[in-house]
Amino acid sequence: MRYRLKLQVDHDFGSILPLNYQLEVSRLMYEIITDDGYKFKQWLKDNELPIRNSSPFFNFSNIIVLDRKIYGDRMLILSDTIELTLSFLYDNFTDELVYYAFDNLVIRLGDEVSKLRLKVVGIEKLPYPKFYDSMQFVARSPIVLKHYENTKYVRFLAPNEPGYNDLFTKNLIDKYESYTGERMDDQNIFTSIEPITEPKSKLLGINGRQKELIKGYLFRFMGCQQINNCKY
Repeated sequence: MRYRLKLQVDHDFGSILPLNYQLEVSRLMYEIITDDGYKFKQWLKDNELPIRNSSPFFNFSNIIVLDRKIYGDRMLILSDTIELTLSFLYDNFTDELVYYAFDNLVIRLGDEVSKLRLKVVGIEKLPYPKFYDSMQFVARSPIVLKHYENTKYVRFLAPNEPGYNDLFTKNLIDKYESYTGERMDDQNIFTSIEPITEPKSKLLGINGRQKELIKGYLFRFMGCQQINNCKY
């Protein structure tokens, strides 16, 4: 289930957002969705999830800003509205949860230096995508793959490095089996990931401290079910 949130920017309050906003968005979205404890617990029950659920049950895109200027680590937003897409793995009563939590909500987003005040002025439920044997995908937020083999230090793999394809596929299978409790049929997964644009790296701060960074990549890629048989 995917939902596009349209947010109105209160320029009288502020128009500048730090570029490293992903952690803050994740924290804020989680707080909003779980704010009504009774409704959230009912949603977990409706989707047969444990009440003390700690899994990342949603994901989100980068913030879409049509008119902006970049100054160092800050973004000056010139648009009157911005957009953000939320994706949920679970379907049951998710419409009710999202519309209840976000409709006409006023939120603040940013850090100690610069902050936005935003009002949710639109919620659009997006249609399910149609899946084919070969498809083109776009990373809406940085894809992070950690690699620990033969070193005690974590390394973040780039899409053009050896082993990325296998680790990418394994990560998706592990997530699916963890969430559903069922084994994934190998015939129903994309076993070949082929970048079709130059991957752009993005450093993301952890716990709001720049000295703790993870690296992800934004890129467009083909996914298909047979290795070396993607159809462009």
